[in-house]
Amino acid sequence: MMEPVEVELAEQEAYPRALARAIRLLTRREHSEQEIRNKLHEEYAPAVIESVIRVCRERDWLNEERLLAMVIRSRAARGYGPRRLYQELRLKGIAAEQIKSALEACECDWFAVAREQARRKSADPASLDRTGLAKLMNYLQRRGFSVEQARYACRPTDDSAADR
Repeated sequence: MMEPVEVELAEQEAYPRALARAIRLLTRREHSEQEIRNKLHEEYAPAVIESVIRVCRERDWLNEERLLAMVIRSRAARGYGPRRLYQELRLKGIAAEQIKSALEACECDWFAVAREQARRKSADPASLDRTGLAKLMNYLQRRGFSVEQARYACRPTDDSAADR
């Protein structure tokens, strides 16, 4: 069994490697605290991980507000809805209240994102039969849109109604 002095020495030697690994991870993309912990816990002691997390927070390398903004912006641009984003961020270890406030503060028009996604899937959702419309609604809901947002996206637009 190792003496306490040897354990501290081992942790002191592991700290620079753990910090370097965390910095490499954070330079590629934003990570949540939980993600960093999960990636470091296989190789490093909990005390080393805590020190690394503390330093990354102090230097603002690890910022969950920035992570929230980045994930919401990028996923909305890829056609995902708020429910999908909420689940994804919960899996990253972000608190539910923090996610809700970030989604409310987001300037995304989720109805417009849902409509754009419906247009990508079907050129004219209004011309679909009942089965096709149900499939499109299910598709939008799987992408994280509410029933209300999916219905809005499937309704005919003013410009498509004018074409008839």
